[in-house]
This record gives sequence, structure tokens and C-alpha cells, in this order.
Amino acid sequence: MSFTIKESPGPLSEDELKKLESKTSTLPKDYRQFLLKYNGGDISPDCFNSAEGESISSVRSFLGITDDSILSLYHYLETYENRLPKRFLPIAFDSFGNLICLSLFGADRGAVYFWDHELEADEEDNESPETAENITLLSPSFSGFLQSLYEFKKPDNFDELLKGARIIK
Repeated sequence: MSFTIKESPGPLSEDELKKLESKTSTLPKDYRQFLLKYNGGDISPDCFNSAEGESISSVRSFLGITDDSILSLYHYLETYENRLPKRFLPIAFDSFGNLICLSLFGADRGAVYFWDHELEADEEDNESPETAENITLLSPSFSGFLQSLYEFKKPDNFDELLKGARIIK
């Protein structure tokens, strides 16, 4: 499936990418190419499922190298440094404060995961982010993740469902 990127900070230079890799690890080739070309941004289509096919969420925006802290890879690296498994690089977020992460090393290098902040490891209970149950595999590769994105389709009875909904003000 093809995708469109909007609101991109613009292409990333090889030097900027090498600076990021010096702070993290060598990035998988498909994700490197994405950063060089787009450097983050809003994607369409944006919905994704788990690797098992369960509907999960949608990508709000991909992170990049930018001065805008809301969209900055560096900002997210610093903010989530002790909250994510060490092998994870946050690469995008959804509208609910959850992250889409890329595994940078280990047997699953290059795999894309969903990190659910609601089920985050609890430091007070001595839970480690490495064993947290808030991590769901989305795809074994970044390019596979991009290819799996789809547009949300309203159910046929959507208007009927809305009629019965109670709006809270």
C-alpha cells in the first residue's frame, strides 16, 4: 500500500542521521531511508493492527530531527529513556500518549512495537521496562509496518450508533 506524508520537517541529511545513530545504534536500512526522505511527519493512511490482526490505534505523527519538541526524536529519547526497553527507539506516537517503537538490536532488530503507556511497568513494584506487558508486536520490519497501514472505515451502521450515543458536555 502506498502512503502520503504531510507536515514533514523536510529531508534529513546523512550527517544529521549519523549524529542520531551515534546516540542510539545503527538504524535499520528501511527506517534510515524513511528519515532521509521524510524526517517524520503525519502519514495517511494511519491505522494499524497488531501482528496478530487486532485493531490497535492510529499514528498521530512520526518523529524526526526537529526543533519542535512535540515531534523531536531527541526529546522522546530523553523523556522515555528509563521507561522503554533499552533496545527501543520511539519513532511515532498516537493520539493517546502511546508510542510506536523500533527495536534497534537483538533477535527482533528492525521490528516495530506498540508501547501502551496505560500498562507501563511500575517502578514502585520493581517492574522492568524490559519485561513490561504493555508491548505489542506490530510488524517484524518498518517497511512491513508502513505497508500494513490502512484507512479507518466507518461501520455501515455508524450514523445509527451515533443517534443512540449520549454526548457529555
